[in-house]
Amino acid sequence: MSRPRSPRFLICLLVSLLLVGPAAWAQSKDAAAAELAALSDAQLKADTAAQARFEALSAILGGDGPRSVSAGFPIGGGGTGAPPPPGCSVSTAVASSTDTPLAIPDGPGGMVASTVPLTSPDTFVHNVAVSIDVTHTFASDLEITLTSPAGTVVTLTTDNGGGNDDVFSGSTFIDFAGASNPPGPVTDVVYANLVTETPVVPEEAMGAFRGEDPNGTWTLDVGDDAGLDTGTLNSWSLSVETLSTPPTDTPEGAYVSTDTPVAIPDGPGGMVASSIAVAGAATYLSDVDLTLDITHTFSADLEIALTSPAGTVITLTTDNGGGNDDVFSGTTFDDDAGDTNAPGPVTDVTYANLVTETPVVPEEALSALIGEDPNGTWTLEVIDDAGLDTGTLNSWSLDIETCECAVAAPVIEIPTMDGLGLLLLVLTLGTVAVVVMRRRRFDA
Repeated sequence: MSRPRSPRFLICLLVSLLLVGPAAWAQSKDAAAAELAALSDAQLKADTAAQARFEALSAILGGDGPRSVSAGFPIGGGGTGAPPPPGCSVSTAVASSTDTPLAIPDGPGGMVASTVPLTSPDTFVHNVAVSIDVTHTFASDLEITLTSPAGTVVTLTTDNGGGNDDVFSGSTFIDFAGASNPPGPVTDVVYANLVTETPVVPEEAMGAFRGEDPNGTWTLDVGDDAGLDTGTLNSWSLSVETLSTPPTDTPEGAYVSTDTPVAIPDGPGGMVASSIAVAGAATYLSDVDLTLDITHTFSADLEIALTSPAGTVITLTTDNGGGNDDVFSGTTFDDDAGDTNAPGPVTDVTYANLVTETPVVPEEALSALIGEDPNGTWTLEVIDDAGLDTGTLNSWSLDIETCECAVAAPVIEIPTMDGLGLLLLVLTLGTVAVVVMRRRRFDA
């Protein structure tokens, strides 16, 4: 949740931090993380003092508060990875850092970068996974991004992990780290001190790299956005699945809900579900975007998830949007809504009252659905997890693409002959010709 900070409040906070000194500030960071996690939506809605306290705690932690864990949906929902499209084969290129370990400079503003060159015989990215070993004594100080050779930037994590140590010391970030592979989204994990969380769904989808040429230099940037705690990028590695042949994507069109509008029951626990039937599409899903029109007077009450015909659950948003009204009234959730298409991740948007944010990257990657058959019933579930505010699911739609690889035309082999074979062929044909001519003379 993000609310404008009072300049007077921030001045008071800065003065107080200068007065108490670094040692007290270091102690306050751990306490702030615990207190911030304990603040409920009900408190923030009813108490302006609680709102001011939220801002104070958020400032101490470097900007963002920890995300709430969804009580209504299973964590995650993706499988282990997408099979290749029909007609294609998959190969994997792997590379590891050689310029690590590197110390992460203390923040605000501390940044370190490491590069990995990757070589692949193929030129079409299918799936990407990155594994990192970062030790740090206050995980939510960390802001970590991965940049491809084409310049696409994917945020792996910003301000997650609370005040816990070393929770990303051996973490794999992959779009398919869902219900069958908990913990789930990096924004929703329940972290524990000195416990590595893996695999996790990154804050932005690795699916944004799909279709790029993987060959070249990949860069991992690790930032520290708050002071007094430090760490080290010990190592990292990259695993890129590529396709032997670039597939052809086919737009299947937009499918729109017909059972809306429906009121969202007030929470905690209020839920409504709506479904869309897809039929007649090809059977290999390559991309899906979801457009949503929800009006609600306290957006952070909302927990929204999409379930595919195969039963895969994708969390679109949980507890984002703060106390603002109607910020998802016309929002498109798209894995490609990254830094070139701001706002960016739904978890990091700076929301404003009555301003629709679109497009946004969902909390879990829609690319976890790649390879599934899109035909069947899709279900959107909307939960209201706190009381006093209500809303309506006005409509929603799916934009679906499928793909397949072109099947090469069969090659007909034409036999070739050496000199002797050619001589024998000429003699044979000559003999046949002589026989035919003699028969004609005899018949005459």
